[in-house]
Amino acid sequence: MVNATGYLIDSKGNIIDKNNQIIFYFYELLFNEPPKIFHFTEFSIEWIKGCLNKDVTKNPFHDDEFDLIGRRINTMGYLINNDESVIDQHGKEVFKGEILTKMYGQDA
Repeated sequence: MVNATGYLIDSKGNIIDKNNQIIFYFYELLFNEPPKIFHFTEFSIEWIKGCLNKDVTKNPFHDDEFDLIGRRINTMGYLINNDESVIDQHGKEVFKGEILTKMYGQDA
């Protein structure tokens, strides 16, 4: 079986490889696509970075809430929406906020 975007899936909707090993769980997918943070997917960090005059990753405790253009950013300087999900320069959701907080074991 394959999903709507052509990835192999199991009966629960998890993306699997040719050996039926789970690569991505169904709850990690966004519009049937895996997160775009792996070497086999096309992704550029520049797509999600806010316009800043300093490198906020060196000081993750900065109090900036907006980039120089007035868009919301998180502590890493990445663009976010009202749900704390990371978005790209066009406002399209790239990473769901709840997935990122689950990955790091933090509360939202």
